[in-house]
Amino acid sequence: MVMLPTKEDLSQASGVVPFKLMNYYYESFMDHALVEMGDTITLHLDPIRRQDPDITQTPSGPRAYNPFFDNSARPSAGGKNRGVRVEPRDITYTAQVRIGPQPQDEARGIGKLDNGQAQTTTSIESLNDIKKCQSATIRGERYRLFKEPRPVAFLGSDLKYVIQIWERVQEKEEGVA
Repeated sequence: MVMLPTKEDLSQASGVVPFKLMNYYYESFMDHALVEMGDTITLHLDPIRRQDPDITQTPSGPRAYNPFFDNSARPSAGGKNRGVRVEPRDITYTAQVRIGPQPQDEARGIGKLDNGQAQTTTSIESLNDIKKCQSATIRGERYRLFKEPRPVAFLGSDLKYVIQIWERVQEKEEGVA
């Protein structure tokens, strides 16, 4: 067997790949895309339930004997409208948004989206809120989580972005039978 020499010229290889510089460029392009071409996504978190502070005082009820309170008056309810106030909590993030149906694009590494699905890319700071949210509003439509959030980064560096697939929620219209 005869081994022939190859005509490869690999003299330019230094053996050092500037991963930090490449990561810097990746984050720069992604952040720029979020700022310039980004859309907004509103995450709807669990509401806060608090005691209603608006209490209208009512006159005390008639006094009567109560053996459980040693001849004292009965305790009153303290007023009308005593109850719970529900305060919705929403948080808005900047996101790159794709709305389905979209075909799979092998050249750019973009997955397929079915009709009624949306894909968002947000910063990593939104990860905990995405996991806890009840639903999200994207371009005026209500969506819920379809798959688990997928944190992404450039070649295993610090996680910087989150890709999330959402599924549209069909809300009932009031008054429609």
